[in-house]
Amino acid sequence: MTGESKKKMTFIINSILACTVFLMGTATAAEPIPTTAPAGTAATEYFKCTMSDDATFEQIVAASEAMLKDARAAGIRDYELNLFVPLYDYDTSFGVFYWVGTSPSATRLGVYNDFWKADANRQNRDRFAHLIKQCDRAGVYWNRKVTVDK
Repeated sequence: MTGESKKKMTFIINSILACTVFLMGTATAAEPIPTTAPAGTAATEYFKCTMSDDATFEQIVAASEAMLKDARAAGIRDYELNLFVPLYDYDTSFGVFYWVGTSPSATRLGVYNDFWKADANRQNRDRFAHLIKQCDRAGVYWNRKVTVDK
């Protein structure tokens, strides 16, 4: 295994461990990570990905739409997806984009992730496998929309 491969594998393992600690609420910090959502929040996941060299952003959008349509048909209507392309960021390399998905709760986010891994979604996963070179960062957050009256 090359040094770069070891670094990627270490990052992936550390990301998985961090997400596991977050979702299970077993953090040892002075203030434990809440396992129930703070009032008025939703659960948001993100993945920093890079498109394959021969993929286009329009193909990513079309694949995302197809996947969401299938999720809706499976009864998952509360997963919202945004795709971000960085205008200003530490990495504005060609093909970089962020997948940002939001559900009303961590439980509902888990329902979507179960769908993502299910055999019923295999065609969509395979399509993304050809369009995405790699996803090298990920996280799960509590998300609170802030608005004011006009």
